[in-house]
Amino acid sequence: MLLSIADECESRGEWVYPVHYAWDCSGLWWYGANKSKLYGDRVVDSTAAGVYANYCTPVDKAELRAGDLVFYKSRSAGRITHMAVVGEKGVVYEAMSGYTGVVIGDSVNDRSAPYLPGTHKAGQMLKRSAWTHFGRPKVFA
Repeated sequence: MLLSIADECESRGEWVYPVHYAWDCSGLWWYGANKSKLYGDRVVDSTAAGVYANYCTPVDKAELRAGDLVFYKSRSAGRITHMAVVGEKGVVYEAMSGYTGVVIGDSVNDRSAPYLPGTHKAGQMLKRSAWTHFGRPKVFA
C-alpha cells in the first residue's frame, strides 16, 4: 500500500500532509501505546530521547524481547535521535521518517532499508549505524 501511494505521489510530484505521510519514529510507538491505553486515558507523546529518558528502563541488547525499544544516539547531535519497536523473533519495526513509513528489519543487528521509490537509488539498500541504546517501557517492567 505504501509503495503504491508513494509511486502515485511521486509521479504527480505532489505530497499532501497528512494523507501521504507516515509516522515518525516516536510517533509509531506513541500511536500504539495510546491506542492500547498503556498510560490510561491520557494521550502521551514524546521524542525518542524523551521516551528513553522518561518512559524506559535501560536493558542490555541480549535482554530484548517483543515490546522493547531500540534507540540510536547520534554522535554529531550528542543525543538520542531515533528509535524503533522490537517485535516477535527479534524483528524491528522502524518508522524511518514521516516520508518513508514503517520498515521491518530482520534483527536488532541490522539497520538497512530500501530507498524510496522514485529516487535514483530505488531498489538499493540504505545501510545505517547500529542501535546504540536499548530500553524496556516501564509499563512492561
